[in-house]
Formats: sequence, C-alpha cells, structure tokens
Amino acid sequence: MGAAVAAALVALGALAAGVLIGRYYVPDDRELRRAARHARSFARALNFVLARDRDAAVDELMRVVDDNVSDLEPYFALGALFRSRGEWERAIRVHQALELRPEADVPTRARALYELALDFRAAGMPRRAIRAMEQVLALDAGHDGAVRALCALYEQQGLYAEAARAWERVAQRGADVPRDRLGHLWAAAARAAAAAGDVGEARAALREAERYAPGTPPVASAAIAVAVACGDERAAAKRAREALVRAPHLAEVWVAQLEACERRVARTEAEPAADAQAAEQRAADVDRVVSERLARAIAEAIAEAGPQPDLLLARARVRADSDPAAAWADARAAVSARPDDLAARVAAARLALAAGGDDDVRGELAALVAPAGPLDALVGRPWRCATCARRAAAHAWRCDGCGHWGTLKRAPIAAEADAAVPRDRRAAPRG
Repeated sequence: MGAAVAAALVALGALAAGVLIGRYYVPDDRELRRAARHARSFARALNFVLARDRDAAVDELMRVVDDNVSDLEPYFALGALFRSRGEWERAIRVHQALELRPEADVPTRARALYELALDFRAAGMPRRAIRAMEQVLALDAGHDGAVRALCALYEQQGLYAEAARAWERVAQRGADVPRDRLGHLWAAAARAAAAAGDVGEARAALREAERYAPGTPPVASAAIAVAVACGDERAAAKRAREALVRAPHLAEVWVAQLEACERRVARTEAEPAADAQAAEQRAADVDRVVSERLARAIAEAIAEAGPQPDLLLARARVRADSDPAAAWADARAAVSARPDDLAARVAAARLALAAGGDDDVRGELAALVAPAGPLDALVGRPWRCATCARRAAAHAWRCDGCGHWGTLKRAPIAAEADAAVPRDRRAAPRG
C-alpha cells in the first residue's frame, strides 16, 4: 500500500514538473534567429550587388556587423564593397583592423593583408601594395594570387629583376610562364642596371636574359647597353650591327644605338681642337665619319638580310644630307615594298623635296593624300567621341562605341595623343 502511494506521488510530481516546464520554459534560440537574420541580410546584399546598388548592399552588411562584431566575413565583404566603390580609405581601415585583431590566426592575417594590398593598389599606392604582398608571402609562401599580383606590381614600378625572380618562383610551382617574358624582364633589368652604372648587376641580368631568350631583340638591346656601361663602345657597335641583320624590322632602333656608339668612338679618335675653328672642323669630321660608318654598316646588313624596307629607310635617312639622290632611291625602293606605310611615305616625300624632281614631289604628295592613301586613314575620321574617344567618319548624334548622345565633336589629329586618359588612380602612383 505504501509503495503504491509513493509511486503515485512520484508520477504526479513528474507530471506537474512536465506541465510547468512546458508552460514556463522558453528555449534560448537567439543564436538561431540571429543566424537567420544574417542569412537574409547576406542574401539581400548579394541581390543589391548584382543589381549594382552598392549603397544598399553596404547598409545590409552594416546591419550584420552591428548585430555581431565577432563574425569576420561581413567585414571582408564590406572592405571589398568599399574598394569597388572607390572608397579606398574606408577599405584600408577595414582590412587593417582585421589584420590587427588579436584573435586573428595566420590564414586570417594573410587574407586581410592580401585584401589590404589590393586596396593600396587600387588607391594608387603601389609601394605600399608591394610591402603588403610581401607580408602575405611571408605568412603564406604558396599564395598564388599574391605572387602574381606582386609580379605585376614589380613590373609597374620598374623592379624588373624582382619581377623576374618572382615569376621564376611561379614557374617552379608548375605554372606556365613564357620564357620570352622572363627574357624581357631580365633584359630590362640589365638595361636598368647599366643605366645606373651597376656593371656587375647588369652582366648578371644579361646572362639570365640570354639563358631564357638568346638572340632576341630585347636581349640584343640589353647587350648593347651593358657593353656601353663597360666602356667597350666597339663591342657595343658590333652588337648593334649584328642586331641589324637579325632584326631588320627594328632598324631604326639599332641605327640610333649604333650612331651613339660610333659617335663616341669617332670623338675619341679625333684630334683635340686647339681653337673654336678647329673645334667646328672636328665636329664636322666626326659627323662625316659617323655617317660613312652607319651607311657602310647598313649596306652590310642589306647584303646579308636583303633589301628590307626598314633598312632601306634607315640608309635613306643616313644619306639624306651627303647623297640626296641615293637617299631618294632608297626611299622609293622602301615605298614600293610597303606602299601603305605612312612613315615610309613621309620619308619619301621629304627626300623628294630635297633631291627629287617636280614629278617626284607631285607623285609622293599625291600618294600621301590619295583617297585610300596613308593620310586618308587619319583624316578620313574627323569626328571623335568626347566620352570614349572613338572616331567616326561622319557625324552622328549617338556614339556607336559607348552609346552616349551628343558627344561627337570634330577634333584635330594632333589631339589624338590626349585621348588616352588614366582609367583610375593607379596611373598616378603614390606612397
């Protein structure tokens, strides 16, 4: 009897406790509700970003940040949005705060530094971007995005040797890096070191360039610069003459470098001037010797590489003063090989004015201004859009390039060089 009563009392107590718990106990589901709110805010922010309403997306993410300051993802999203809106200062502050958080682990710090480097790059502060990217690689040596961005930043800042080494690290990880790119970078590094007077560094960079792209024009140019830096003008001239044969399409470049070398050699060979009259005669003799040597070098290149138009034009320019008739003949041969080349046509017209007859002058001018001639390609589209710089042959109220209305203006050809404006502040480095 007593046991039955005790069991009944226990059952009644359990029933009462269950009723009370069901009536008054409310589970703490605040975290679940907050997670649901954050998910809705992220979804709305994504929709606003896709709709290009970045202000509304920022407002949604700010609600998430105000509700939970410990979650890092909204901060990263806000920083990216600030950067995309051009608010680089706000983006920098966000990512700096993330990197300096005491509880941030190494991957989080590397991610924040990478975003910070992108902020600096977008804000036109490449040196700070380089330092931030280098810090990223110190934390995560395998960060592919940081390595590639750092390579591009090095190139933009003229740090060609650093860029080449960085690309070599990319290649060592199995990525496809063109050898000619590395050749260009090492050749540029050799030229820069030679210009700075660092002969040892220039020679080392030249050896690397020759390893990646032997015999190519940029390497030949670097070899000429290194020889000049070493004081060996004759070796530099020899390199320039070899380049004339190997790459005659760059004859204008090689002839300019060869002329500088030959002029320095001729000055050292000439007798010192005793007075002003002797100095004037010495300068004339140097000019004559340099012209003769250039003409001879180009003639040798033509004998080996054939009558290439660029070589003929180069020789025509060299012989324009000493032998106008021969220069005019070279120009006519170059024009006959490339009749649509504006540079060749202009050179031929100038030489015709100097050495040709009336028929020659009339023929060259007629070829320049013909309806399908080289100058017609320039003056045949006199209308240019003030927004996108696209040229048009006839006036229209709407630009076919950018779709803007009323932006086509008549612009002179000389203004063409002003059409290229910086797309963003990266074109004006700071920091």
